Amino acid sequence: MNNFLRTLLVPALLLSAAGAIALFAMNRESVRASTASATDKALPPYQTQLVELAFKAASALPEVPHSKNRCRLQGDVVEACLALDLPQRALACTEKISDWRRGLGYAEYASYCAQHGATEGVEHALDLAQKISEQGEPVLTQDWQKDRIKVGIAKTHAWLGHAAQAASFENGLEHSEMGKVDAVRALQGDAKDFDSQRAALEKTLAAGDFDLSHNALETCAQLFNRYYADSERRDWAENAIKNSWSKLPLQVRIEALIELTGFALAHQDSHKALALVDDAQEILDSEAWLPEGYIPFEAQLGALRWRAGAKEDGRKQVEAALARFDKDRTVIVDIYRAGALRPIAESYAAIGERALAIAVYKRAVEEGLGNPNSRPRAEDLVATCLSLAKGAVEPDEELGGRLEKVCKGLKEPW
Repeated sequence: MNNFLRTLLVPALLLSAAGAIALFAMNRESVRASTASATDKALPPYQTQLVELAFKAASALPEVPHSKNRCRLQGDVVEACLALDLPQRALACTEKISDWRRGLGYAEYASYCAQHGATEGVEHALDLAQKISEQGEPVLTQDWQKDRIKVGIAKTHAWLGHAAQAASFENGLEHSEMGKVDAVRALQGDAKDFDSQRAALEKTLAAGDFDLSHNALETCAQLFNRYYADSERRDWAENAIKNSWSKLPLQVRIEALIELTGFALAHQDSHKALALVDDAQEILDSEAWLPEGYIPFEAQLGALRWRAGAKEDGRKQVEAALARFDKDRTVIVDIYRAGALRPIAESYAAIGERALAIAVYKRAVEEGLGNPNSRPRAEDLVATCLSLAKGAVEPDEELGGRLEKVCKGLKEPW
């Protein structure tokens, strides 16, 4: 066991320390006693330790005046825990968030449990989420925050097949939140519902509303995945996405194609995956980008190309992304440099080049220290730790020690 793990193997202490921080006066009912069926997956120790270090770094930000950033970063850790199948750890972190994102965390935890058949604690978690959604200042300061929680509650009911309850929480949602639950319905609905879902989506997409179209794209993507074996339905979903995004930003289009590529790879369809990567590449190369916008996509597409079987081309594309960073580094604002490097490190890990991935992660850590203020340093540290954890990349002795040292050094000025 390396020193990184020896130093960090104190999860209970870390969570206890985070819980000792002063929080807003809100009810702190625990749901853990009633959710024994939602258990954490057994992961290699370094992954859980990276998550713990990320939460410690997020919680290092002082409540005043950085409550918003602190809670946002803590919420990022909650999302990562759920992605890693650590629902109990996600819940423990959620209970230490002081703003509206705690309600969102409860809703996301409930949704996770519903999806995984661990329903014992779902109702109580939803009750806690709803109570927070009904609070006012200082917890909830804007309507969209309340609606974001309500969407999470509605998604859980949709996963459970509670159509009426899901619809009730969708009533009165702000415009930007409407239609988000439909992506769950696309996965849960009966196959005979496809025609009605298609008609509703076509109507939404034809209207050209930015927010509703954006949300509808995700529903189309889920239909693309669900009906992948049905070429007619799959092709409809793909064409619906491509034919309706003219008013959407290039970034949204590329992200949609990356998601579809992932689905194609999951279905072992390398030919389709490569075609989708090429579509995304064409969009990426169609306009000029700031380096910090172009480089992450270039690296991601390279890794996807490699996974789809074009290994040499994919590797060269990842290498080209790193070369472009080196060329344009000085024109990238310091607070964005680590964010440009992390996708390159993730891509190297995805193509099996762990040593190169570790080397780029080390560069990302150092670039994250370019700004003298601890707030952006904490943001980059959290992102790097979670990237390593989700990518199952174990830090070597040097990188692990550096991550720990950066975390200990988070202090004034923020």
